[in-house]
Amino acid sequence: EGAEAEIASFLKIDKEKVAETTGDFSFEIKEITRHKDAEMNQELFDKVFGENVVTSEEEFKNKIKEALAEQFAPQSDFKFLTDTRDMLVERAGELNFADDLLKRWLLAANEKNTKEKIDEDFPQILQDLKYQLIKENLVKKNGLKVEDADIENFAKRVAKAQFAQYGMLKNKQTLQNIIDRAVEEKLAAWLKEQVELDVKEVTADEFNKLFE
Repeated sequence: EGAEAEIASFLKIDKEKVAETTGDFSFEIKEITRHKDAEMNQELFDKVFGENVVTSEEEFKNKIKEALAEQFAPQSDFKFLTDTRDMLVERAGELNFADDLLKRWLLAANEKNTKEKIDEDFPQILQDLKYQLIKENLVKKNGLKVEDADIENFAKRVAKAQFAQYGMLKNKQTLQNIIDRAVEEKLAAWLKEQVELDVKEVTADEFNKLFE
């Protein structure tokens, strides 16, 4: 199907007509693009960070390090929160829910849900709900308010990080998702003040492997 779409695009015909199209075709290669390592010089520094922003290889590498640290900050906070999740759930103790009522609500809230699927996923659903309530309680109890400026700054950083990583916005972030993540950032910062951190410096590849 992918090949048919490519051929249809080249020949400027409908995809459905590709199979019945016959004949001899020729094409000419006019340009081949190859990528090679850039020379470590001022021209490269200016191209990456702007004219005279950095003027040495050491500054250039430090600037890249700072950019990567900023890019991975939201993911770092997410990993920190997932690591502290079990501890928070354990300290919260037992939380009881009206299981039958919750299951009926889940069935009505999403038409894709089935009774069998809800029954199968229910233990994980309860754990997720418990953790969500714990987070909301910590945020409220400790006055961790997220202002409009916080949300806007977080959205800008996420967009900047995704653009830097992919050259485009890979995922469309909903407003609610941005708000939730900005709240989690505040919560992560507060939690880091309550525990003794074992800070480790890792490469980008090593960091990504932590999520596998």
